[in-house]
Amino acid sequence: MANISIIDKLVEKSAQLPKKQQILCNDIIENYREVHVLTIAELARRNQVGTTTVIRLVQSVGYNSFQDFKKSLQEYALASSVDKWSYLKNAFSEGVADDHALPNSFQELSKALNGTVNEENILNITKAVSMLIEAKKIHVLGVRVSKVAALYFDLVLTSFSTKVHQLSYDNEFVFDRILQFEKGDIMVVFASSIMTKRTIEAVKLCHELGHRIVLITDLSPCPASSYADAVLKAVPSKNRFSIIPILAIAEAIIIELGRQTSEESIHNLEKIGSVLRDKNISI
Repeated sequence: MANISIIDKLVEKSAQLPKKQQILCNDIIENYREVHVLTIAELARRNQVGTTTVIRLVQSVGYNSFQDFKKSLQEYALASSVDKWSYLKNAFSEGVADDHALPNSFQELSKALNGTVNEENILNITKAVSMLIEAKKIHVLGVRVSKVAALYFDLVLTSFSTKVHQLSYDNEFVFDRILQFEKGDIMVVFASSIMTKRTIEAVKLCHELGHRIVLITDLSPCPASSYADAVLKAVPSKNRFSIIPILAIAEAIIIELGRQTSEESIHNLEKIGSVLRDKNISI
C-alpha cells in the first residue's frame, strides 16, 4: 500500500462504513494533520467512539495495527506539506505590474488572523496564562524564523515580569539550560515555518523531565504537539509567508497575563516608564 494513497483509500471507503466509523473516517480525512499525532485512545475520545471502532476502521483500509496506520498518516502529512519558502517564492513570482498583489497580501493576512481567533485558541490562551502565572520561571525558545516571535514575546513580557529567561540567543546550549530547569519552571516554544530537529528534541526533553510546555505554532502537523500541555495554533496564510498570526497569539497571551496580574504589572510598567523619562531615554 502506497503511503501517499491513505487519504484516497479512506475517501473511497467512507460511504461504505457504518455510521460511527464514517464519522471517524471523515474526521481523519479532514484533519489528518492534527489526527496523526494522537494516540488511539485520544482519537476515539475525540470522536466519541470506542477504541474497537478505531481498530475496525484501521483494518478496513488494510492495516494490521493502529501504529502502522498512524505511521502512514504521518508520512502522508509530511509528504503533502508545503514549506513557507514556497509561499515566499510564489509571492515573489507575481508580476511587478500586478496592482492586486499588495491588496491580496493584506486580504490573505486578514483571513489568517480571523481564522486564528477561534474557541479552541481562546480556551488554550486561558490555560497558557494560568500556567505562566503559576510558573516559577518562564523559559522562551524560538529557532530560525521562530526566533523573531520568541524575542518579541520576551521583550514585551520582561517590561512587567521578572521571571522570563530567553533560550533563543544561545540555542546550541538549550539542552544544558533545560537540564537546569527547576520544579515549577515552564517553557514557551514558538514553532513557525520549518521546525528544526533541535526544537523538537528540546521540547521532548523538557516533557520527559516533567516540565510544562506552552507551544505556539502555525504548523499542521506540528511534531512537538504531543509533548505540550497547551497548544495554540495560528492559522497560516494559504499563499503568503507571515508570522503575524503567531505574533497575534503572543500578544493575546501577554495582554491577558498583564490583565490578570494588573496590580504588579502596572506598577512595574510605571516604574520603568519613570526611570526612562528621568534618564531622558524616552519622552
